[in-house]
Amino acid sequence: MFERIMEAAMFNAGGAIGFYQGDTKLLVEDIKCLRPTIFPSVPRLYNKIYDKIMAGAMASPISAFLFRTALAAKERGMAKGYLQHGMW
Repeated sequence: MFERIMEAAMFNAGGAIGFYQGDTKLLVEDIKCLRPTIFPSVPRLYNKIYDKIMAGAMASPISAFLFRTALAAKERGMAKGYLQHGMW
């Protein structure tokens, strides 16, 4: 039911709709390709995406440092009302 409501809302707003390939292991690649503005899903999929991003970000000490620095800069900027950062 939720899927139908979201589809109707997107059609009504003139948005585009994309579907994943059917394999949750390829979901991150589908997201890269579709670049969704709205991504309604179940928490289990959000956790999978989060785990994959964190595994890549913490793969080496240098990437972990850069990730933490970028995240801290983004959080400080958002607290001040900025949505974009010149470098990150």
